[in-house]
Amino acid sequence: MTKKSRISARVEEDVKKEAEQIFDRLGLSTSSAISLFLNQVVTEQGFPFRPRLDVNAKTRQAMRRAHSGAVETFEDEDEMFAELGMD
Repeated sequence: MTKKSRISARVEEDVKKEAEQIFDRLGLSTSSAISLFLNQVVTEQGFPFRPRLDVNAKTRQAMRRAHSGAVETFEDEDEMFAELGMD
């Protein structure tokens, strides 16, 4: 018998519930669906789908600013939170 391993992941409750409803209609448990995904990753030697990053105009603008160096930087999170008034 194959030795089983446990995986624990945190996901948003509404996403979990919606996914479980879909798995149920497919006749799968969440555990079976995750196992299916992982087996496909092994078979494909990568994601069994093409990951994409669809960004909107605001995100593209922020990315351009970051690449150009036109962003404010901080030494650490304490400095950032202090600047934001969240200290």
